Amino acid sequence: MWNRKNIWKEKMQMRIEPAVGFYDCLKGKSLLLDTSVFIDCLFESNGNKFKKFIEEIKSKDIPLVVPHAVEIEYLKGAKSSDEHTSRKNLIHGIVDQVLPYTPDLDPMMEEICEKMGQPGAKASYTDILLGAILKKYHNHLMLLSKNLLDFPSTVYSMESFVTMIYPRSILNYGLYEYKQTTKKPD
Repeated sequence: MWNRKNIWKEKMQMRIEPAVGFYDCLKGKSLLLDTSVFIDCLFESNGNKFKKFIEEIKSKDIPLVVPHAVEIEYLKGAKSSDEHTSRKNLIHGIVDQVLPYTPDLDPMMEEICEKMGQPGAKASYTDILLGAILKKYHNHLMLLSKNLLDFPSTVYSMESFVTMIYPRSILNYGLYEYKQTTKKPD
């Protein structure tokens, strides 16, 4: 008689599968990373595979960026000084640039809150800031996040995705752009 548990372990390894055209969407753009990327990179048991995926992105000359707020959001969960340092090193080992906050993002954040309406009620400050950054740099930036509900289709368009297949779960990360609205002629 076969042992289902052993077959599961032997046959099912974590796999990362970008959708066809995933990298094409990023040509000439930088990739803005949500906090969820760092959480999964640190906590998943196959962290090396996730890191290899990040290295593959970088090998295609796609700069990785985060706002300082993502760094803070990720650091705030550290349980010790050593873990804080380890998390900071992880971020700085992955990203090419930490974007500073600039006051010109405030009106964009307010506009995004208005556009999101009720679906955005649970979005965090950091998620709204990510949206404002996407709006500000809409021709040069895309966002990678697994938090699909924080980036509703009323404001953002998912241009591609990547699937993370784990032995007991499947996660999808969306590749988002800010939807540019065009005014209708009078």
